[in-house]
Amino acid sequence: MLDCETAYPSVSRLQLYTYLHEQGIQGQMLAVIKSLTKSLKVRVLHLHIPDDYVDIERRLAEGSALSPRLCAILLGSLLRKLRENFPKAQCTGAQWIGALAYVDDLCLCADSAEELNKMITVAQHWAEDHRAKINYGEGKSEIIVLNETSADKTSQGQTPWIVKARFPYPHNKEVREVDHFKYLGFTLDSKLDMNKQCTDIIKKIKIATSKVLKYARAFKQQSAMHYRQQVTLTIWKAIVHVHSTTNSILLTSTQQVQRVQDALDKSLAECMGLSDSPNLQTALNADCGLLPMRLQQAIELCSLHAKLLVVDQNRPDAQIHKTLISALLIRTASLTERMRCARITLNAVHLWGVPPTSPNTRHRVNRVLALPQPFHQIMSLKTLIKTRKNEPTTLACTQQRRTLLQLALVPGNSPSCPIQQYITVTLSDLHRKKLNTPAPYPRTSSEIPTLPLLRARCQNLTNLRSNLYNEKDTVLPYHGIPCLRCNPTALIDQGPLLIHTHHPVDNIHHLATSCVTTQDQREQLGQQFEAIMVELGINTRECAKVSEETKTSLTLASDPSAEWQLRTKTIIQWREYAMPHCAVFCYQDPRSPTTIAHQHRNTKVKHETYTRTVIYAPSSPKRLVHTLQGSETALSCKDLCARPSPVHNTRSCVCMIQTLAN
Repeated sequence: MLDCETAYPSVSRLQLYTYLHEQGIQGQMLAVIKSLTKSLKVRVLHLHIPDDYVDIERRLAEGSALSPRLCAILLGSLLRKLRENFPKAQCTGAQWIGALAYVDDLCLCADSAEELNKMITVAQHWAEDHRAKINYGEGKSEIIVLNETSADKTSQGQTPWIVKARFPYPHNKEVREVDHFKYLGFTLDSKLDMNKQCTDIIKKIKIATSKVLKYARAFKQQSAMHYRQQVTLTIWKAIVHVHSTTNSILLTSTQQVQRVQDALDKSLAECMGLSDSPNLQTALNADCGLLPMRLQQAIELCSLHAKLLVVDQNRPDAQIHKTLISALLIRTASLTERMRCARITLNAVHLWGVPPTSPNTRHRVNRVLALPQPFHQIMSLKTLIKTRKNEPTTLACTQQRRTLLQLALVPGNSPSCPIQQYITVTLSDLHRKKLNTPAPYPRTSSEIPTLPLLRARCQNLTNLRSNLYNEKDTVLPYHGIPCLRCNPTALIDQGPLLIHTHHPVDNIHHLATSCVTTQDQREQLGQQFEAIMVELGINTRECAKVSEETKTSLTLASDPSAEWQLRTKTIIQWREYAMPHCAVFCYQDPRSPTTIAHQHRNTKVKHETYTRTVIYAPSSPKRLVHTLQGSETALSCKDLCARPSPVHNTRSCVCMIQTLAN
């Protein structure tokens, strides 16, 4: 791996024009290129220096669209020279892979140490002839030996890596040998197990997480009236999630994929303002529209497979795929084998036929992918590749939906774990077409905070004992977690043997349907739903027919049931009208059941409700905190809005509930 200190500034224009003339770029075309590259001037702004412009006789312009292509033409002379001197550095076939160049990075490949030393010397001499400089410092130009066994190390010993330089005088330069180095954004190690790459991805995720938290705090301080969790999610996907999708095909084992998945789950929960919980990640990823890491990797592998089938089979990437990446490796499976496994994972075997361990070279384009079309309707290669990438994404969404629905309840049974409770509540949202997009409720309003709904749907409310349920702990079953608000004596009746389990489970379904502490809020929410149904022309009898699970689903801002047979426009209006009321209900903060249990000392039970509501009015930035205790009820969304109608339109909203940390 060789690195040039300067790329565009080191280009000699006279030599560049000579190479352009040799490649057939002559006449008016060459004259235009000369006029575009010669008009470079610079001046120094200083009191004691004349501000005259100075012509720059050497270098290419930084930021010019023409500079990368011209630099590649100049670098092509080095590649041709290496190919002439070392013709045996090639795959099994006609494709020469002795050197791989990208701007100022040059990767040299050889089978022996002697040949590699000679190749580096040739590159050094070319740099001296073209007034370029190769940086042999630490972390710049380094050598790595791939798939070297212990026997090879013992037999060869310490290999000296020496470069013979000629300028300014004949001398030797030493190149360091390392176990890993970074090339084009990914870390390549000598064993090709990619453990170092996995560790670097996790480090990048942690660093990016701290940046997202800083941005989120800044946005909350600057625009508290219009801040949403969707903003944090968008920033998180752009800064954090991109590290897991970039070069994900390089991860070679399921353990590495799981390590990255755990780092992503922890980062997302922290950025979205949720506490760490064993029941959180599956629900949080589904609501935020994130597919599991294994499916993301399968999508990238299938997309690469489709691209290799579509491109011209005489191109270098197709030739390398045919003869190199399909070969068996010492410690890991070949890339072609992993592509085949990814197709099986996504059930995509029917899309493109047999995996191309030996691509068909008789046709320029695979006929399975591109059927003959009229000349004016021929799809471009870029569009065809993009189309083939959408198909694995759709299959991945289907696979994830099937996996979640397999965990759903059997009709007539009660949830036995929090994930079953989540699937029961959000069943209508899980049937959306694209599971790689967020649920509808975060994208509905720009003025109502969605954090209370996110915590309730993901069962991350710390005042619900079932949210702390751990499947690995077999001592306390899910059905044995009673609500201490309704039955403070349940903790005593429960006993060490868990004999009495007839109390209602303290989960979000119980809080939204039958808990005594939220009875007034439930009645008020039901009246608001009926008013919305009248506003939208929905038969109010439908609300009376729905089951308790459907009521919980509507309370947590899920879409109406498909049995209502509503049009898409009506469903969108329902989201806009109902979501603010659902956010108000989910913001109720009953006192912790542990506190109630301590207050119960063989005396009369006193039911108390503690509700915190914070209001921000545009006309008055003063913060008003209302603390309601005892028999008082919480302020409704109708009381918080200037519009007297029970139907709450977010566009006419003049207040906002700001969530306080639990």
